Amino acid sequence: MRDYSEKRNFIRMKVDAPIELRRTADENEDAERIQGICRNLSGTGMEILVDEEIAPGTELYSTMPSNNPSFPSFETRISVLRAHPHEDKYILGVEITEVAS
Repeated sequence: MRDYSEKRNFIRMKVDAPIELRRTADENEDAERIQGICRNLSGTGMEILVDEEIAPGTELYSTMPSNNPSFPSFETRISVLRAHPHEDKYILGVEITEVAS
């Protein structure tokens, strides 16, 4: 049974994995890329640590590379729900709006 503080439809998994964010779906070399760390992941969202503040409501595209050649990278379209300062970085709470197939 889950603790009361974690009564969600999806449990958060701690991952601490590199993630790349883009403002467009275009993956060409000229696309602006934001490097970050995905700190946790659930079925509907992620918590991401980045160097710059990104406004709530911003839509981004993310790629989390796979360390296993048998599995593809995890690619999503996300929407920033919140951003708050953490030391000299920002923590983003994002909603996953689409998972690439």
